[in-house]
Amino acid sequence: MRNCLNCNNVIPNRIIIEGKTYNLQRRKYCLECSPFKEHNTKQIHIKKELSPNSAKNYQKMTPEQKRNFNKVSHLYTKRRRYLRKKKLVLEHGGKCFKCSYDKNISNLCFHHRDPSKKSFEVNGHSISSKPWNKIKEEANKCDLLCFHCHNDFHYPDSLAWKNWET
Repeated sequence: MRNCLNCNNVIPNRIIIEGKTYNLQRRKYCLECSPFKEHNTKQIHIKKELSPNSAKNYQKMTPEQKRNFNKVSHLYTKRRRYLRKKKLVLEHGGKCFKCSYDKNISNLCFHHRDPSKKSFEVNGHSISSKPWNKIKEEANKCDLLCFHCHNDFHYPDSLAWKNWET
């Protein structure tokens, strides 16, 4: 059983009217708000006031409300990014592919095996803003490396920096 979207009354699954059984499982509104066989639900769809902290009302906010909204939004995005990265890292073994480093998750990154097949970088921005299935698909094209091994791979000439002439 569900509740009416308008008055929150319980909507039964079936009802008998004049000896005939009717299925009410798809109804959104109870029989009091929308009497049977009357197509009056358009009147019920009242545009609800947006909450004061909604992003759609950002322009109407006071500077203090905007600061609060930005703070909460930033914290939400940061948490989402960390949780998603943790999940991705664990799915890829939880440690560097080359040296098995696993002390700090911030030092682990995703390196594309074949850069020509790269759709986007698997980083904090893309992890927090793209759909999960796209992120997983892209991460499957990558190896998990620590930043040391990742830099060794991309800048092999810098490994011999001690031998450089000054």
